Amino acid sequence: MTRRAIRWGLAAGALYAAASALTFGPLGVGVRPLFEGNLPPQEYRWVNPPPTATTTAPAEPGTGAVLLLKGGSQESQIRTGDGQVAVTVPRGAFPAKRGADEIIVQITPLDPETVGAPPSGAVYHGNAYEVTASYRPGGEVVQPAGGTCGVGVISTCVTVNLASPHQVVDLQGTQTAFMYRLAGDGSWERLETTPGVNAAAADTPLLGTFVVAGAPPFGVSRTGDIVAIALGALAAIGGTAFYALRTRARKREEMRKKAAGRKYRPPPKKRRR
Repeated sequence: MTRRAIRWGLAAGALYAAASALTFGPLGVGVRPLFEGNLPPQEYRWVNPPPTATTTAPAEPGTGAVLLLKGGSQESQIRTGDGQVAVTVPRGAFPAKRGADEIIVQITPLDPETVGAPPSGAVYHGNAYEVTASYRPGGEVVQPAGGTCGVGVISTCVTVNLASPHQVVDLQGTQTAFMYRLAGDGSWERLETTPGVNAAAADTPLLGTFVVAGAPPFGVSRTGDIVAIALGALAAIGGTAFYALRTRARKREEMRKKAAGRKYRPPPKKRRR
């Protein structure tokens, strides 16, 4: 193979690597790398789908029971039926109560526009979710025991993880959206947020209504961009392979013509002694 073909191959490999990196990196669509057989995650489910939504399947609520012991609640995680929200309850997050056996955690999807205006300079990224907890039996509403929350801090704060239909990190790797909790005065309180690809997580000392909000998204979905990059990479790889095969075939044809043009020379006869 010629140096030119090798250079084409290296260029195609670099393009493929870049496309694979983009599927996990700054584009953040949650798409698997090229040539992997798993399907991408399901489309985001809305309470009030925008015109650009690709599915009309409604967002699902979630309910779960947290066992109560003498020292407080056991560790548990409650999810919505569609997997768009997860609430992680650490050990001892809720105090024990005489006569109560467990705590019921409920997650209810809401249209954020019905809750209130978005934070200043931001737009909503998906649904809002109301998270409540109550003792059973009894039905008394309860809040976590509280404590200092934050990344890397061991506490009894509850962790809320919300999926987002938009990217939480932009192409330059800058976080552009954060999680907010609705305060008592109706304003949004920004929480210390850990960004994911299409998700945001935050520890909170209080339950309530949560939402992801931030800069206007640069696209509801970048799946089209990913497909374009993938097709471009495949085209480059296919073109490289075609060029290499064509070069090899041309060389074989030239060698065949040269061999056919040579005059036949019989082997020299052996002399008899």
